[in-house]
Amino acid sequence: MSPESLGRIGRYELVRVLGRGAMGTVYEAYDSFLGRTVAVKTYESNVLLGDELRRRFEREVKAASRLHHPNIVVVYDGGLEKDVPFIAMEYVEGTNLDAELKNRGKMPPHEALPVLLLIADALAYAHRQGVIHRDLKPANILLTTAGQPKIADFSVAKLMSAEATVGPSPLGTPTHMAPEQIAGKPTDPRVDVFALGVLSYQVLTGRRPFEGDHPTAVIYNIMNVDPPRASEIDPSLPPGVDAVLARAFAKDPQQRTPDATTFARDLKSALESVRAAAQAAMPEAFEGDVAASEGDFRSGDLEAFRDLAPPPSRRTRSLVFAGQVALVAAIALLGLVFLIRRMTDEPVGGLPAATPVPDEFAGKEGVPNVA
Repeated sequence: MSPESLGRIGRYELVRVLGRGAMGTVYEAYDSFLGRTVAVKTYESNVLLGDELRRRFEREVKAASRLHHPNIVVVYDGGLEKDVPFIAMEYVEGTNLDAELKNRGKMPPHEALPVLLLIADALAYAHRQGVIHRDLKPANILLTTAGQPKIADFSVAKLMSAEATVGPSPLGTPTHMAPEQIAGKPTDPRVDVFALGVLSYQVLTGRRPFEGDHPTAVIYNIMNVDPPRASEIDPSLPPGVDAVLARAFAKDPQQRTPDATTFARDLKSALESVRAAAQAAMPEAFEGDVAASEGDFRSGDLEAFRDLAPPPSRRTRSLVFAGQVALVAAIALLGLVFLIRRMTDEPVGGLPAATPVPDEFAGKEGVPNVA
């Protein structure tokens, strides 16, 4: 154990604290068996006393472990170690969206759109696997050093197929909770669409759509008040964005945007004019864009998102064109060589043509059959 170690959880040596939450602590840790850095989330033993909280922990592990998507943090392991529940997961070097927004205030639309599309793609994938996140917020969106978003913390995830109830207290963060979630009513993936709308509003304007001096005021506004239009806060945003967000914020889930894929398509349509203008003005800023091509949409939702990917960068288009030209030239050269060989007994290069072996010698020892 290194001098800096904070202790061990199973085979994981705890190195440093990455963050603390209401239910536990996240550490950077070292997997001594596989020799890799991981993140370990532990829960205080007294927090998970009781059957319901234990079942909630089991739901988190089961829900997260069945998700394999480039924009979702991978869960490696989980269990109990000396009565301390823990989860070992992918260590993501970088920051999170909450810290990024606190540092920058907001993202310009041409930067925000690729990030939001990838988050929507990951949500759509999770929903198809039967998993609702139920606590989507900037603090739960990790950003790699390359700017790729990864959804983390399925600590209140609910399997749509599960029949367990969560009791009188709704799970989630009040500022991002849908009205039906606050009311303790049955939920479906549209609670994540609501939260995705809240997150998108924050990223584009630098403000939360539903604010208040205390949680009760925030909850009242979510249940009863329509937020200010995003274009009122930032006039550079096109009015189409207001309509997309308003549909995501519908109090009645039946009137809300039906799924994350539809939200992403609508948002891209509303913002593509702004993004196109930014790309024309600053083409160099789009080189190596986090969502520069459809190759970034690697989940089972690729077909649905194929038309959502922003256009490839100028360098990408040049490489593709050069490859196509080289392929056509190679095919033409092979065709020419084949034609010449058919028209003459001498192969290209002046080498004597191979003479067929007479039938009576074919296959005999020492005589190659070149017919």
